[in-house]
This record gives sequence, structure tokens and C-alpha cells, in this order.
Amino acid sequence: MSEKVLVGVITYEGEKRCRKLFFDYLSQLTYPDVEFVIVTNSGEGDKKDLEEHIQRIGIPATILVNDVEAKEMFDHLVNNRNIIREHFLKTDKEWLYFIDSDCLGPADAIEVSLSHKKNLVTGFYLGHFQHPETKKWRVLPVAYLYSEETGNMQLSMVDVLQPRFTKISAAGLGCCLIHRSILEKISFRRTTATEDFPFFEDARKKLGEHLWIDTRIKFKHLKYALDDERNKWLNPDNYQMNIKKKE
Repeated sequence: MSEKVLVGVITYEGEKRCRKLFFDYLSQLTYPDVEFVIVTNSGEGDKKDLEEHIQRIGIPATILVNDVEAKEMFDHLVNNRNIIREHFLKTDKEWLYFIDSDCLGPADAIEVSLSHKKNLVTGFYLGHFQHPETKKWRVLPVAYLYSEETGNMQLSMVDVLQPRFTKISAAGLGCCLIHRSILEKISFRRTTATEDFPFFEDARKKLGEHLWIDTRIKFKHLKYALDDERNKWLNPDNYQMNIKKKE
């Protein structure tokens, strides 16, 4: 018997731009024992739009509306993730798999994540980041490695373009598998600008649970309007390693 998985999605009406593609992706997931919970902070109108997509593809899903007022975007994100966490803990599911609603990945992302028998497993997606000194924009994985000397350092493209499974310190929560035992003890909170780092820090420091990354689990990040050329830079399939052979 397969382990039961709940897929959690946080969204808002601004991501209607890629919603059809996203729900088409959800319909292609190959893991057999999965249900979905989707939380929007854009009210009943957006809930109706989500219901229409669920009917179209025919998946077992619950839609919840986050009507808690928030001053900043990250407050909405934390509230949405905690709503999903609370819903998850009321179910009999063993695993929660977060997928952000602007990310499209492999159909077998859940199976590959589960195969490692680790309580925290992530794939990766790309983002645009501004260098703090040069101010130039770069494309990098939303994934980090911690050391006592440097703190959290962002992974490079070289780190993720070859298949590997390795321990890291933090990543975006947009394609992350989390075991029930962690969520029973830790909720989501935010620091100055993120809800990702504190969750993985709490798991590591309070529970001794480390995050692992499988770089085969590659997600496209549709951060911009679908006709925006910048999206192509956030597609990992558009990059490859140039490895020189020894003569």
C-alpha cells in the first residue's frame, strides 16, 4: 500500500495567468494515493475560479479561503501555509507535498521525493536575484547551503545541473515534501522577508531534521506573464553543463 500524500497549494488571483497550465500539471501527477488542498487569499471569487479548474481536471481537492487580513505579502504566505498545515494534521495523511501555483515540475516528483526515505526532501526552481555589490541580476536556484564561516550561501547553477542528492540548509517551499512528524511539532513563521528559512532552521535546530535536495526534480518557474521572455531563464531545461573531456 502506498503512503498517503496531501498536496498543498497556496495561491491568489494574480496567478490566474498560469492557472490552466498549473492544473494541467496537477492532473498529470502519477502518484496514486494523493489528495489536494488549495488555499487562496483572494476571496470567494477566486475560490469559484479554482473550483472550475478542479472540476475540469477531476481531482479530489478541498479549497479554503484565507480571510485573515495581512499587511505584507509574506504574512499572507505564512497564514496560507499554516492553514494548510492545520488542515493536513486533521487528515490521516503521512506526507505533505507543497507545490507553488506558478511552478511546473515532473509528473513523478512525489515518487522520487519519497524514494529517499528522508523526512524533508525538495526539488529546485530558479529565481532572479540581484547581487548585493554589483547590483547585477543573476539566475540562481532557490536553495542554500549553510556553513559557520559564511552563513547561508546560495547554490550555483553548477550545483544543480548534474543529478545529485545531497544535504542543504534551506530552499523555497515551492516543491517540498514534509513528513507528518515534523509538522506536528513545527508551524510556519516569518522573519524579515521569508517564511522558508525559519521553517528549515526550526526543523534542523529543534528536531535535528535536515533538508535534502534531489536535483533531478526540476521545476519551471512561471514568475512572469506567460508571454514574458524572462520565464525562459527560469526553466532549468534551458541550461546544460559544459564538461570538457580530458585528452
